[in-house]
Amino acid sequence: MSGRTAPAASLLRPTSSQDSIEYGGCNVDDASVARPASSTSTDEEIEAAVTAIVERAIGLSSPGPVENFFQLGARSVHLAVVAAEVAQSFSVPLSLRDLYASPTIATITSLIRQRRQVAPENGPSN
Repeated sequence: MSGRTAPAASLLRPTSSQDSIEYGGCNVDDASVARPASSTSTDEEIEAAVTAIVERAIGLSSPGPVENFFQLGARSVHLAVVAAEVAQSFSVPLSLRDLYASPTIATITSLIRQRRQVAPENGPSN
C-alpha cells in the first residue's frame, strides 16, 4: 500500500474469496482455520485449536496457555483477528473486551466452553 496504513475499519472487515479470508493484510486460508469437530470437543481439543489461531494471528510459535498476548508482543489488531477467527471456528461470540480482560489461550478456552453450554434453543439469558 505504498507506505500508507489502512484505516482501522478496513483492518477488522473481512474480505473473502472462495478459499481464503483476509484480515488487515493477514491472509488466512479457510482450510487452515481450526475447526473442532463438534460442541462436545474436549478442552484439550479446543485449546489446541485456539493455540493454532493465536499462532497464526499473532505470529507466535508455541505460546503457553497462560501467557499474556500483550506481553508476547500482540497488538489490538491481532486480538481482532483472534476474536473473529474464534467466533467463526467455534460459533461463539467473543468480543475484544473479552480478550482485553483475559488475553490468554486458557481463558479463551474457558470462555468457549462456557458459551457453548448455553442451550441454542433457549438463547443467552439476560
